[in-house]
Amino acid sequence: MRQPQPGGGLHIRRETGISLIELMIAMVLSLLLAVGIASLFIGSKKTYQTGEALARLQENARYAMNRIFEDLTASGYMGCMPSAGNITNVLAVQSGGYDFGFALAGVEGTQDRITVRRAVGGESIPLTRPMTDGNAPIQLDSSDPDYASLKQYDVVTISDCSHAAVFMITNDPTTSGGTIQHVTGVTAPTGNKNAGQSNSTAFLSQIGFGKEYESVASLIRTVAHTYSIGTSTSGTAAGSTCSANRRYCALLRDNTGLVEGVEDMQIRFGIDTNGDRSAERYVDANAVPDWNQVISVRMTLTLNSVDPVPGEGLLTRTFTNTFRIRNRMP
Repeated sequence: MRQPQPGGGLHIRRETGISLIELMIAMVLSLLLAVGIASLFIGSKKTYQTGEALARLQENARYAMNRIFEDLTASGYMGCMPSAGNITNVLAVQSGGYDFGFALAGVEGTQDRITVRRAVGGESIPLTRPMTDGNAPIQLDSSDPDYASLKQYDVVTISDCSHAAVFMITNDPTTSGGTIQHVTGVTAPTGNKNAGQSNSTAFLSQIGFGKEYESVASLIRTVAHTYSIGTSTSGTAAGSTCSANRRYCALLRDNTGLVEGVEDMQIRFGIDTNGDRSAERYVDANAVPDWNQVISVRMTLTLNSVDPVPGEGLLTRTFTNTFRIRNRMP
């Protein structure tokens, strides 16, 4: 645009755009801003992934400890009896999980193991008549809600609160109208959880379970659970093992995966040597003088996050709990 100037002349104003230098500065600033936003996003994502991994790890630890707590605190429970004493065991196989002379037992090793023996709480089925002959069948109340859980070849306990007997059911309770047999010569078949088990004698005890002058007798399913460390189901599917890749380690209960990511279990046993119902010292399994002296169990689990966190790999945490054995307490 031409504009008049003093003295009658004209001045031409030149219009200019963005210079190359200004454009480069703007591009650099935009790039720095983009890098900052990307870094913030990556950092936030990593923080989220780490938090998720830790939350999963802690939840797995909580679940594992709770399941172990349920079994350990009830170990030695044999109906209304306070401990695993005064038991007649007529099973032909009495080793491992069938040795009900002790509430629990452990094995020391690179990965420790522990076996817990107990009757199943809340499933006590009363007798409908006294059992005065140790060889006679047992007559139960078949209308009891827990009766339906009984199966042939189950290992069970009959107790009158002062004595107990462990045996295997040899007939089918679902068709017997409440009659439970415990004869010899019947063996649990292959594929059954008690495969190979039988009764060494039909005579359960010298006492008469359910006599009128004694406590009311009842029958309870009896279990033994072994906790160990092994390969998880996902590891088996991936063709890897716990020993080769610790992300595939798991806490096993009776060789069945219970919690993934448990890569180590260490167990120490609290020993009551003077009868005061408290642990004087904690020892490894191979140093336990008498399993009936174990009053508590101190368990340490090391867990990993199962899935690696980018830039950090597998996260690991160690958790320790001490469990008091309820049936060894006053």
